[in-house]
Amino acid sequence: MERKKLEEEIRAMQSKEKELLERKNRELAEAYRDLKSAQSQILQQEKMASIGQLAAGVAHEINNPMGFIMSNLGSLQKYMERLAEFMKVQQGTLEALAADRGTGGEGAAASSGAAGGGAGAFLDRLQETRRSLKIDYILEDTGNLIRESLEGAERVKSIVRDLKSFSRADETEYKTADINAGIESTVNIVWNELKYKAVLKKEYGEIPLVRCNIGQLNQVFMNILVNAAHAIEKQG
Repeated sequence: MERKKLEEEIRAMQSKEKELLERKNRELAEAYRDLKSAQSQILQQEKMASIGQLAAGVAHEINNPMGFIMSNLGSLQKYMERLAEFMKVQQGTLEALAADRGTGGEGAAASSGAAGGGAGAFLDRLQETRRSLKIDYILEDTGNLIRESLEGAERVKSIVRDLKSFSRADETEYKTADINAGIESTVNIVWNELKYKAVLKKEYGEIPLVRCNIGQLNQVFMNILVNAAHAIEKQG
């Protein structure tokens, strides 16, 4: 009964992990397409030429989470291979147990205990395989890897969203916007310029929504922040 339960749990976990990986791969592919689209729009706008100096910083901010996402996916792939190997050994053990009982018979097992000894040997082999493949560690670490990957994907998604807001800087239409959200997205874009120069303390006041061109305001905020960062000679 325990073997069947273990087999079902592992299969359920494999199915869940596969579904999560496929969903995150789709989200990452979509984020990458959005990023390429946002970058293309930015390059086409003369007023956004100054964003070019931040390209390396933005790429760095994206490469960091993408780096550990790819690393985690590589680890998860190896984990899946080990789980598959364990499942194969487990299946072989179950088949061997069935064959052993079939040849020995329940009556023989009860009288001599031979079948019971055979079952113990099979289970010992299964446990040894579980230890050698580090299945318990894999089951524990898989959750951590998925959680880290989700956080990294959310970071990439946030950067892409902020880039898209900058790509609309040439729009002339005024819309109701949140100034604080505009400043926050600008900080995310220029963060690589700031984090090595200053400790940033955010104290946003309560500002009502205003009708404005938020893209152009974000451009102004960006210029102010970048100029301030360049004016700092040492970290302060």
